Amino acid sequence: MRFDCTIVDIDAVDSADAYFKISTAADTGPLRLSIQAAGLINAPILLPQAGRYRIISGFRRISACRALQMPRMRARLVAPDGDALDFVRLAISENALQRGLNPVELARSLCLLRPFYPQAQQLAAAAQELGLALNAAYVRKLLSIAELAPEVQQAVAGGLISVAVADELHHLGHAGASVLGTLFAELKIGMNKQREIMRLCREVAHREGLSIPAFVASREFQRIVGDKQLDRSRKTAQLRAFLLQRRMPALTRARKRFASLSAQLDLPENVRLIPPADFEAPTYRLTCDFNSLADLKDLSTSLAKILANERWPEILSPEVNPPRNRS
Repeated sequence: MRFDCTIVDIDAVDSADAYFKISTAADTGPLRLSIQAAGLINAPILLPQAGRYRIISGFRRISACRALQMPRMRARLVAPDGDALDFVRLAISENALQRGLNPVELARSLCLLRPFYPQAQQLAAAAQELGLALNAAYVRKLLSIAELAPEVQQAVAGGLISVAVADELHHLGHAGASVLGTLFAELKIGMNKQREIMRLCREVAHREGLSIPAFVASREFQRIVGDKQLDRSRKTAQLRAFLLQRRMPALTRARKRFASLSAQLDLPENVRLIPPADFEAPTYRLTCDFNSLADLKDLSTSLAKILANERWPEILSPEVNPPRNRS
């Protein structure tokens, strides 16, 4: 594409028009230092419109120039009657050639291309022509990111929320995705725990006839996430325990009862009593670790004492084995 290289007044540049903006980065500090030291090396690309200029590429560079109070700057102008798809390709290429794009930047790129390529397969092919290695399935997930709230998109761009989790959040609706996405960004937890918390919140809210935002706003929920005395790890642990208790109260009670009663067996460190998964089967396991024949003989003596404990009938009673709460 041919450009008209010229000097423009910065006040004539419409920075509020973010249609072509792809970059999620906001810090212009390094750019300001670079421009001060070596000038504006890579001139922004502008589209002349009614006496003003629309930015196609160079949003951060222009912001840095404004911060430096530069009245004018060099720019590359495209023809006002040029092809709209060419402008989109130019905006994407200018960003993609400089660095790898994060998921939100990829989503913004796809949103620019979508009016020209409405099908996911077409979008993927068009993106590949611009150096973006995307397939149709990934394109669909990225497009869902573009519909999330800005604060959730920021967490995705920063790597705090994966594309897979962001796609699942999108299915919760805008409000549900916003409250849980913000929570995940604050807790800085991994993908598996994010999915677990999201699933439990969805199931509890559904069972209790609440929306996810209403459940998250509840006093019990906020008592945990709003506790400033808890670090992120302890807050996450307490939140998961609370959600499990609300989702499966019978199972939670059974686990607490088993832990309390089995502690009274006073088991040695190398002996462990393991209950059936979710107390749904009758089979328990008793595991023992030993390093020598002498250790094994000691275990034999210890096991005899353990088996003589009067708590065994209570530990293995049917009361410890409630059916899983599937409501």
